[in-house]
Amino acid sequence: MNGVSRLLSLALLGAALHWAPAQAEEQPRLFELLGQPGYKATWHAMFKGESDVPKWVSDASGPSSPSTSLSLEGQPYVLANSCKPHDCGNNRLLVAFRGDKSAAYGLQAVSYTHL
Repeated sequence: MNGVSRLLSLALLGAALHWAPAQAEEQPRLFELLGQPGYKATWHAMFKGESDVPKWVSDASGPSSPSTSLSLEGQPYVLANSCKPHDCGNNRLLVAFRGDKSAAYGLQAVSYTHL
């Protein structure tokens, strides 16, 4: 499974889990994950070679929900999300970190309103 299809699979699974009953202990949010060992380096590596990454994305400065731990094809992942401050409805970010923190996959979804 390539990176894009893996991320889309994780996105769908994460969306389904978002509506599942709350876990007993709240999981860390994206900005909290980036303060834990290994996540920040993987986060920065995800942007290597990318241009025009919005500041709210690269800084993980938008609001976020608790992360979700899940498994896909036997590989553990931590799925986190964020959105653009004051424009969450039109600018969302989904990030999947491999459980061993060796890689991260990000997907930014932007909605444009045409007047």
